[in-house]
Amino acid sequence: MPENTDKLFVTTRNKLLLGELELQTILLNDAQKRVGR
Repeated sequence: MPENTDKLFVTTRNKLLLGELELQTILLNDAQKRVGR
C-alpha cells in the first residue's frame, strides 16, 4: 500500500461516492462496530 494511503473511499454499488473513512478509525475501533453515515 502506498505510504500516503490514509483513507478509503466509500461508494455505492453504482459507484456513487458516499464519503471517506480513515484507516485509523477502522483500526482503532471495535471490530464488531458497524460503519454508519
